[in-house]
Amino acid sequence: MNFYPKLKEKDSKQLDVFLLLLIGIPCIIILILVFTHVYYTRTSLKGNGITRKGIVTGFHSSSKSSYFLDYSFSVNGIQYTGRGRYYPKLPDRYFIGDSILIIYDAKEPTTNMTYRDFVDVKMYPF
Repeated sequence: MNFYPKLKEKDSKQLDVFLLLLIGIPCIIILILVFTHVYYTRTSLKGNGITRKGIVTGFHSSSKSSYFLDYSFSVNGIQYTGRGRYYPKLPDRYFIGDSILIIYDAKEPTTNMTYRDFVDVKMYPF
């Protein structure tokens, strides 16, 4: 038993276009925001970046193949935190309490990332 009325071909095409726009436009906006944020972060670190040792404070995974580590560092007595990619299969593994090289924006230390992520051109090609 079909509870939905049968749509005319013209109405069906209009519905397809509407759904495409309803889903497509927010996806495009999200992609633009993500790439703008990554571009801004890399540009500010290239111009004002200072390297410093941070301390690994934890680990997280978002899927079977994406691992992240949390770190903290201090600038002028103020504690900052960040998160970077973690590669558990590489030989230079980290443990909680280990030192890790990070880079932060001298003008805005909340803009920071691990130095490995900063130089990883495959991850951020710009």
